Formats: sequence, structure tokens, C-alpha cells
Amino acid sequence: MMILIKILLFLLALFGGKITVELLLKSSRIVLESEFYNDNSARLSTIIGYLERALVFVLLLEGYAGALGWLFAAKSIARFRELENRYFTEYYLIGTFASILWALLCFLLAKYLISML
Repeated sequence: MMILIKILLFLLALFGGKITVELLLKSSRIVLESEFYNDNSARLSTIIGYLERALVFVLLLEGYAGALGWLFAAKSIARFRELENRYFTEYYLIGTFASILWALLCFLLAKYLISML
């Protein structure tokens, strides 16, 4: 039962997070210039979001919460030049924080449900 809870909440972290982050970003009404955002970058951002939530969930599950700072730092370094654009920075931070928060909430729910067994 414990493994089933972990798997289901891992999947919720991945796919539920995509929906949640997209809704939050749309509600922010931040419009990015085409030099920063196009169909290809949208697709890549989706993949990065899946990987980000998977890493956050697994790192927390295995007790490596300290590694989350490294994950965020690596992502920021990769986007360093784009962060000069205020709108991109806001978009990036909203998306990243929402994605990490969603994975954290899924982990906490998994931890709670497992403790109830």
C-alpha cells in the first residue's frame, strides 16, 4: 500500500503540477516577448517542469531536502541571461515556485497518508 501511495502521488506531482502551474501562469497575465517564448520553448519548459517536480518529489522522499537549493541554483544558472528581462523573471519565478510548491505538497500528502497506515 505504501508503494502505491508513493506512485500515485508522484504521478499527481508530475501531471497535476503541469495543470496547476499552467493555470497560475495564465492568471498572472504576464506576456512574454517572442524572443523568450515560442512553441519550442513552451514544450521544453513543460519537460523541464516534469523533471523538476520529479526531482523535488524524489529528493524529498529520500530525505535530501538540502539538494533542492542546488536544483534551483542550477536552473537559475541555465536561465541567467534571460533573467535580465523583468517579465521573463517574473514568469520564471512564478512557474518555478509553483512547480516546487506543488511537488512539496504532494510529498507532504504522501508522507501523511503513509503515516496513517
